[in-house]
Amino acid sequence: MPRHLFVPYYYVGSADGRGQDRLWRDSPDPYTRERWLRGVYTDGPLATRLRDGELLSSSSQPSLMARMLAELRVTDGDHVLEIGAGTGYNAALLAHRLGDDHVTTVDLDPEITDSARAHLADAGHHPAVITGDGARGAPNTPPTTASSPPAPCPRSPGLAPQCTPAPASWPPRHRPDHPHGPRRDPRGGQLP
Repeated sequence: MPRHLFVPYYYVGSADGRGQDRLWRDSPDPYTRERWLRGVYTDGPLATRLRDGELLSSSSQPSLMARMLAELRVTDGDHVLEIGAGTGYNAALLAHRLGDDHVTTVDLDPEITDSARAHLADAGHHPAVITGDGARGAPNTPPTTASSPPAPCPRSPGLAPQCTPAPASWPPRHRPDHPHGPRRDPRGGQLP
């Protein structure tokens, strides 16, 4: 999945250390465009949205997303609820694997969902992108068989009606004393 479609700009610390510089694909400066493209394809997180100098949203480190998705162990027919749309990149990877109709991504901020929806469309994907509180789930979507990040159904009453008895989730919950309990396989049983 071409990451540059999902990160048209990002922020880096300024050379003088007093703020953030924006690197973007449409910069009139060829050096800035080259730095933008190199940065997009590094294996690191990118700050994609700031508000009043504070980080609001980012594109996660690609290798971390790959590990998370591998650990999620989705199979054909699974429906995934992603809480935190970000740039839409993770939803695109899931939609590529499962199909658009099997992926829903939710975020509180309409600017984030609007841009994620546009990035996804640019990449040819059209999963459900909802502006709302992920803890309340995504009404009118199929039951969730996996969630990314973890959606602790018993602790989030809005999610409970949408979840299969025990959705798979990230991060791995190998220990029974994990705050959200051990990871469960959606087909029953605890995952290793």
